[in-house]
Amino acid sequence: MTARTVRPLAGRLKANFSGPLKFSTDRKSGPTGTLELSGQSSPRQRFQVATSIDQASAILPTTQLTVSAWLRIDAAGEWSGFVSAVQDNGSYEKGWILGQHLSRFTFALCSTKTGKLTYLESPRLFETGHWYHVVGTYDGKRQKLFVDGQLQGESTAQSGPIAYPPKGVVTLGAYEDDNEYYPLTGALERVSIWDTALADRDVERLFRQRSRRFPGINASRPQVVDWPTWNRDNQRTGVSEQPLKLPLVRQWTHRIPAPAPAWPDPARQDFWHRKQDLRARVTYDRVAHLVAAAGRVILGHSADDTVRCLDLATG
Repeated sequence: MTARTVRPLAGRLKANFSGPLKFSTDRKSGPTGTLELSGQSSPRQRFQVATSIDQASAILPTTQLTVSAWLRIDAAGEWSGFVSAVQDNGSYEKGWILGQHLSRFTFALCSTKTGKLTYLESPRLFETGHWYHVVGTYDGKRQKLFVDGQLQGESTAQSGPIAYPPKGVVTLGAYEDDNEYYPLTGALERVSIWDTALADRDVERLFRQRSRRFPGINASRPQVVDWPTWNRDNQRTGVSEQPLKLPLVRQWTHRIPAPAPAWPDPARQDFWHRKQDLRARVTYDRVAHLVAAAGRVILGHSADDTVRCLDLATG
């Protein structure tokens, strides 16, 4: 780095930095010398490659692409970018971006075939304060998103050369176009752009080679099978990673008594609304919320305000 110009380890694309400049010094939180980003729009920490997207597009990949970012997110807004060369203004969409949307990693790309961005999203929410390796690839036919070396999504909606906008900027650490600026709150350790699409095994190998630099980046496996909470995860998907043994066969039946009426019969004089002979009403739901973990089935039921614990094998 010379003054506020960052020279790449490889290639010809230099980057210019403006605004407050801060590098990490705490070895416990990750590699030292990592660029810390405040996420504030003013004063903007601008980290731009070249002076315009038109100038950079002469060097940026056009037929195949791999974009990689080693990063930490400390706070997540609706949008933020890690690397962007994009315009997304209503119906006008060009370029590509690697970033996050609503706590999911995203990789969007537009080709000359469609003229529209295709967004790939990781199925899981990321956790703030942790390091991640996020990669997007495009081989001219297939677009892929990887997180920590693992494939998270792919699409064949795009094909052909990448469609770059005629004007704009290439930005590191933010999602930026003509009318939007969504900076990253966290840290950037390394950003790489290749003019080829890395194979899946190469993305995984890249993660393994550098992951030891980042404390806690390798997730520990859970000690119990599945996540013991209502509908499994914090999005209540009800979807488990554990394989099912088909065909499914009912092993036992447990019956829960019907809920009692919440209050006695209502008044019977409402002839105007044809409610002169109403029965007692039930206001509690009849659905049991199930949690299965460690050989037990636990369910709470509002019919009688109880929690039942049943043996998973026998009921």
